[in-house]
Amino acid sequence: MPLRLRSPPWIRSSACLVLAVCVAGCDSPLMNLGEEITLSAAIDEAGKPVEIRERFSLEDDRIYVHLAIPPQAAGSEQRDFLFEILDGNGNILSSRGSAMTRTRADWLVRSSYWINPELDAPGFWSVNVYVDGQHLESRHFPVTETPESPQPDAAGLTATAGNCCETLGTTTLQVFLGTGIDEEKMTLTGRREGFRFSDGKMHVFLRLRHIPDGPHKLLYHFYDGAGKPVGMFEYAFTSANRNWNAWASRELARGNAPGLWTVDIHLDGHLLGSVRVPVEE
Repeated sequence: MPLRLRSPPWIRSSACLVLAVCVAGCDSPLMNLGEEITLSAAIDEAGKPVEIRERFSLEDDRIYVHLAIPPQAAGSEQRDFLFEILDGNGNILSSRGSAMTRTRADWLVRSSYWINPELDAPGFWSVNVYVDGQHLESRHFPVTETPESPQPDAAGLTATAGNCCETLGTTTLQVFLGTGIDEEKMTLTGRREGFRFSDGKMHVFLRLRHIPDGPHKLLYHFYDGAGKPVGMFEYAFTSANRNWNAWASRELARGNAPGLWTVDIHLDGHLLGSVRVPVEE
């Protein structure tokens, strides 16, 4: 099971862990803007919802979240929106948002998420919507393994009822390992908790959530089972919506030592987390 950390993730941990700095539970009252949230599995050419759903499965490609706020509650011409999606285990899958300028009397805002069936947990998922840093609304909906799977127990809905960030904006990191990357969807394939040299390559996949807008730099340091440095990868990117997926790859050369390999992950010059993964002959 992934590990969720409440303290800053300066901790060396085992493979495929979640280093999350987010406190669950919202005590403050929600806003009321007469909003309406619609979930769909697709959109048309005009961006309107198609295949409106109350339930999804891990076999669906994508979830679209549509927010409508009527003119009488639209407020100022510029507002800051954030859509946070959590899976059945409470892991933050997406935290997309930005400041937007209104061009009509009402607000129609949309976000989306590519489902990753190898990483995402079924159960009752949550969509938390924030406006100008305040919690507007939460929607909870079932996501099952397959369309034919039974709906999850209602106890899971109770557990997710208050699952949102009190300290919105705190950066979270999730780290997973696998044998491949789907670059179109920016998702991991062939998830692993250990490797052999015959696998040829290790992919380290990151989900960065609630990161500040603007330029950032990721730095990966790889060490083999003997603690010898075996590679470094540096990656610069610019986030425009506080949400980023990133990955790095490392050849599993037989000349390196088997054992527990370590990957140190730095963001903007600070150690964000470390992962240790067994690599066998």
